[in-house]
Amino acid sequence: MAFRRLFEQALQNGIESLDAPPRELVDLFAEVDAVPYWVDPDLVRTGDLDTMAPRRLAKTASWWVDVTTPGGLGRFEAGFRSTLRVRVMHAQVRAAIHERDDWDFDAWDAPINQIQLTGTLLLFSLVMLLGSRTLGLRFSAADRAAALHLWRYAGHLMGVHPDLLPATEADAWRLLWLEADTEFMPDQDSQRLARSLMNAAAPLLLPPRWKNSALARRALTNYLLSYSRLILGKRNADFLGAPDDKRYQAAVAAASAAVFVLETARRLVPGATRLSEHFGHHHRTTMVRRMIREQRGDLTHSRHDSLRRAAPPAPDPR
Repeated sequence: MAFRRLFEQALQNGIESLDAPPRELVDLFAEVDAVPYWVDPDLVRTGDLDTMAPRRLAKTASWWVDVTTPGGLGRFEAGFRSTLRVRVMHAQVRAAIHERDDWDFDAWDAPINQIQLTGTLLLFSLVMLLGSRTLGLRFSAADRAAALHLWRYAGHLMGVHPDLLPATEADAWRLLWLEADTEFMPDQDSQRLARSLMNAAAPLLLPPRWKNSALARRALTNYLLSYSRLILGKRNADFLGAPDDKRYQAAVAAASAAVFVLETARRLVPGATRLSEHFGHHHRTTMVRRMIREQRGDLTHSRHDSLRRAAPPAPDPR
């Protein structure tokens, strides 16, 4: 497709590498190439926080690693490129939906709209920090500010409206509570997605030698869902069908306590933070590459190029 070829060339080499780029590409790269005045490169480059079905989960994890790798949002770096590809994929989905007559905009609103993009941004920033702290990880005020700043810029590249990009932790909490009151309401689709993720997570995350072990899969699934209960709360977890196993909840609590002790030592021992960053980045990168390889994930999202030409009937999202 001509647009994909031109987009990839502009993404890889800059819009000036095209002889006569279409207006849409000129406008897109004029926006994303102009770094906002509030971006602080020193904060953005400290974003090494270690923290759908299988392929979707693997691709999302790959994008997250690209974005949070130090320097990953530089103009020609992997995080920048991945984010722009996701932005174009979202635009293709919205364009395809707008051409259909079976989507009820009054009832369902626009697909992948600004409110949903903002909610996703908050999940990757504020909620990710909250979940990591629940696991025992420790972050200074400067760490938290850097993480929020990183995702503010990522949100800008994703096309989130400037009025919806939180500048501080207080801003992020205010937005999160507004989203919780209007958007974060699980329904039957949420239950179906939850079941899909419950079945997909353990086989995806386990190393090859453990993938066929029913015991390992069951243990990791129960452990992950017990951790999810801490974040979701009992009511949401019960609605989504997450098992309520006190043994695994105790295991999560014990692991969190152990991590907190290790994190305290890390902050006191010279060089321990740098070593932890190096090990964590290597581990997560290796794991995500394996997941993408196993799932044959296409990180260019080019399959969405044909959405407007041959869109299948839309399912009822209610």
